[in-house]
Amino acid sequence: MNYCIVKPLTANDSSEIRNIARLSWMWAYRDIYTESFIEEWIRRNYDTEKIRSDISRTHPGGDIIFYGSFVDNRLTGFIETKTTGDEAEILRLYILPDHTRMGIGTKLMDETEKTLLLRGISSVKLYVHRLNAIGIGFYRKRMFRESEIDGDDIKMEKTLVRRVYES
Repeated sequence: MNYCIVKPLTANDSSEIRNIARLSWMWAYRDIYTESFIEEWIRRNYDTEKIRSDISRTHPGGDIIFYGSFVDNRLTGFIETKTTGDEAEILRLYILPDHTRMGIGTKLMDETEKTLLLRGISSVKLYVHRLNAIGIGFYRKRMFRESEIDGDDIKMEKTLVRRVYES
């Protein structure tokens, strides 16, 4: 893999974000949901205008943190985090299927956690489908712990600790 750069997303990235989400869902949830369910989910939850709105809220001090990973100037993954007070929730983390297990998710998480710590946030949570073994395994490696079951989802939490990040 060529060098991966993580940086804030722009409104111009919104249609590619939708495409990455669709491909990632088709790959990660292929044994959980039907293709028609996934297509409908993406249509409802990845409206490009909503994504643009979320991206516009990523300015310093905004309540959304939206980073993308770029390999050879191509968007290969993204993470969206919402902050409320001194807590954060990871809303979305998706990587193109042919770019998984290359450290991209780790780079996205590292940059997000660094930003959260700089904002004084030390608690982060997320929800992952209980049958999403790929996601659960990744988050466990990142030191998230399972805290409760919420329908089909597992709530996972982590206390962030300051550490030295490489530039």
